[in-house]
Amino acid sequence: MHSGGKLLDLISQGDEKAFTSLFHQYQGKVFSIARHITKSSEIAEEAVQEIFMKIWESRAKLSGVQNIESYLFITTRNHVFDVLKKQARQLIEADKIQDPTAFALNKGAFGLLEQENNELLQEAISQLPPQQRNIFIMARQEGKSQEEIAEILNISPLTVKKHMSYALKSIKEQLQRHLKLIAWWIIILHFIA
Repeated sequence: MHSGGKLLDLISQGDEKAFTSLFHQYQGKVFSIARHITKSSEIAEEAVQEIFMKIWESRAKLSGVQNIESYLFITTRNHVFDVLKKQARQLIEADKIQDPTAFALNKGAFGLLEQENNELLQEAISQLPPQQRNIFIMARQEGKSQEEIAEILNISPLTVKKHMSYALKSIKEQLQRHLKLIAWWIIILHFIA
């Protein structure tokens, strides 16, 4: 096993065995850093592959690196922040959240854990007016049709549809506000760190 500096010198000269050694020696550390930042194993796994691919592609620049662990930490942090910023921009610019329950089930969104997503959705649901909340729960969580809900609540299906529309709009707005805060937090962290 080579020292960090020697290993990087060999890689900078195109030594594939040295690169494989670097990968095996540090992939766990890179994964841990990425997972710590994103709270997502899926994003962290992708980050490991992409980071080591970037290292190989820019191997000629490695000979000047003095501290391999610091280099890997900074490279990982910057890569993950770039990925998260890109996701944040895409969601904010494209306004892609059509159905808030889709966000709650999206494990990778901003690296939030599924439990946190569900808690956020439940908080948004709990803030709905009682009639909207009941209709939303019956429709989305219990799987009842508009007609069934109308019959249970003794209201018209059109009223059910209207309340459901208001509930979805309210939940969507609350989740979007939260996503915008996360996006700004990610951007601020990037410039502070």
